Amino acid sequence: MSDTTGFLNFLNAAPTAYHAVQETRKLLTAAGFVELSEKESWTSAPGARQFVVRAGKTIAAWITGAGPLNMHGLAIVGAHTDSPSLKPRTTALKKSRGVSVLTTGVYGSPILQSWLDRDLGVAGAVFLKGKAEPFVFKSERLRLRTSGLAIHLDKSLRDPGLKPNPQKHMDCLVAADGDGVGGADDLKTLIAAEIGIDEKDISAMDVSLFDAMDATCVGENGGMISGARLDNLFSCYSAIRALCDEAEATEHTRAIVLFDAEEIGSRTSLGAQSTFLSQVITRLCMAVGGEEYQGDDTYRTLACSRLLSLDMAHGLHPLHPEATDDVVVPELNKGCALKYSHRGHYADAPALAGRIKDMAGLLDIPVQSFSYRNDLGGGTSIGPIVAAEMGIATIDAGAPMLAMHSIRELAGCDDLGHTIALLRDVFFRLPH
Repeated sequence: MSDTTGFLNFLNAAPTAYHAVQETRKLLTAAGFVELSEKESWTSAPGARQFVVRAGKTIAAWITGAGPLNMHGLAIVGAHTDSPSLKPRTTALKKSRGVSVLTTGVYGSPILQSWLDRDLGVAGAVFLKGKAEPFVFKSERLRLRTSGLAIHLDKSLRDPGLKPNPQKHMDCLVAADGDGVGGADDLKTLIAAEIGIDEKDISAMDVSLFDAMDATCVGENGGMISGARLDNLFSCYSAIRALCDEAEATEHTRAIVLFDAEEIGSRTSLGAQSTFLSQVITRLCMAVGGEEYQGDDTYRTLACSRLLSLDMAHGLHPLHPEATDDVVVPELNKGCALKYSHRGHYADAPALAGRIKDMAGLLDIPVQSFSYRNDLGGGTSIGPIVAAEMGIATIDAGAPMLAMHSIRELAGCDDLGHTIALLRDVFFRLPH
């Protein structure tokens, strides 16, 4: 299976963070990784392939190194499982002239215009009474739709064009009377019928809307990937593949951590500002050290560890070249980019970045650079958060893409292989 085919399968199966973690579980298990539980004691040994999941939306996996953690540390690739989307604010459906309407809220910062007049699916997790684990579902039949006015009915659509108001314009049409579901008063009723469970057994839901059209390859010779959630499932898949492909032993421990909640600031129990990564590292130190574990082993491990924060980068847009800097802008299909920010929006570890570029050059793995224009504020990533919270040497990187946060984004097919190679053959292989 090619890199692109594998990624498209992963992406189309993962409309929410729950599904991204579920698919990650499958790939890790197939590669010989064993799941641990935060509620149980851990043991580990050199070569152990293990992973742990928190609340269904955040996951960490690792291959325990042959050397002591407090001397060789971890090489960690970090990414995030969530993407901008629309979410129900309430499951109760409003009625308007026989049409059921769902009130939505905006998660993260999607380009709202791109969500208008789209067929949307429903997916997420249902929490059942008496069950600890969520029931993860993706509706194959239930379709919703945002719907704008015709240009004849709203002159503002001509010039300068509609700027959607998240309160007024983003509610979704669910169904009309006569189609079999139009009489429903609650989204919960429709979801229960869709997945074949009793509505009374549902105690809670965590649901998102998603683009019903699958991702695909487009352009000359299919050289670009067109789809939703490339930011940041492209990075997640690259990290998973790089770790699963690892066969040779190393002194240091290789790991990935895929956080939820990056799009809303990471300040949750599942985000980069949570205790998740620090607790995983501490518990791994204890599991490997056993009775020889000392109280400062975790700090010694952090001091000799490194983290690459992998989040998509803005590529040179052929239709809008003025939107990015003339010099430090990557191009699609020419390699992953190391990110820089003089304002601290990206983590900065010059020595680590230099070593990565040097080794990549020796292996003919293309590496580019990205920095925002000086007159643009720019976004950020999990990199500065983890660096500040834990003191790990951290850099930011990401494959270039177009139309970030649109419901349909674009990335280069070749950059998938470039990114996997950079992680697997360079970052994970750098000596301590």
